[in-house]
Amino acid sequence: MEGKTNKENLPLNIVKLGFISLMSAVKEKNNGENRISNRLTKHPFFDQFINSRSVQPVFTFMLRNAVNIYNYIKYIESKSKDKEYQSILLLKINTHNLFIESPEPYIFMKNCLNFLSNNNTKTYNFSVLKKENSLRKKLENIKKTYGDIKKYYKLNDFEQLLRSLDEFIDIRIRNAIAHSSFEIRNKGKLVLFWPKVPVILIHKDGQTEGVPIVKNFKQVEELYESAYNFLFGFYRSVSEFIKNNLNVYAPLA
Repeated sequence: MEGKTNKENLPLNIVKLGFISLMSAVKEKNNGENRISNRLTKHPFFDQFINSRSVQPVFTFMLRNAVNIYNYIKYIESKSKDKEYQSILLLKINTHNLFIESPEPYIFMKNCLNFLSNNNTKTYNFSVLKKENSLRKKLENIKKTYGDIKKYYKLNDFEQLLRSLDEFIDIRIRNAIAHSSFEIRNKGKLVLFWPKVPVILIHKDGQTEGVPIVKNFKQVEELYESAYNFLFGFYRSVSEFIKNNLNVYAPLA
């Protein structure tokens, strides 16, 4: 299992190892069931996911969008002057939400966990998290499902990924970005994120003041890089796993 991360850092290798750990367990269970039933289809669960008309376009376009935005920001960084840094940081802050809000990684995790937890789950359900209409609810659902099967499967790398997501994804910051409730301050090189329900500081004179979540510029940069690592790591690990283990075409590998 990989080493610890700090709260603003989600390395690409932790993402890839986490998803590979989960997919390996699905493959192992699926192969065992095929041997018992003598089915000819080797990987019906993954086959349905791979052959869906929606999967390859989603993989292609969503990854292309993410990579293009990421590379474009790097390009304008290379051409920019110091005085333009605040504008670039603003772009990174908003792009952070674009990366972590992409639903495919969460849908994939939930489907894999359902397959491991329920012998009757044989199909890939693209609407499995339809009722979970927020990122917070999606993550809570996934963690609960994993908790239900944890004693049956030792998925150390996947568990490390969940812990890292818990530390890295701050719903309060996500909401502040979504509602443009943040402020970039060049003085001190700080970004102030104002939560929907802020901590209230009561002064001695009875006046109240909302307390923001404060991050320095380096921490915000790490949040942005981690968000990209999560989305890119998901697509890359799934594509590589499919290509290396299932001997079929993988759109991104």
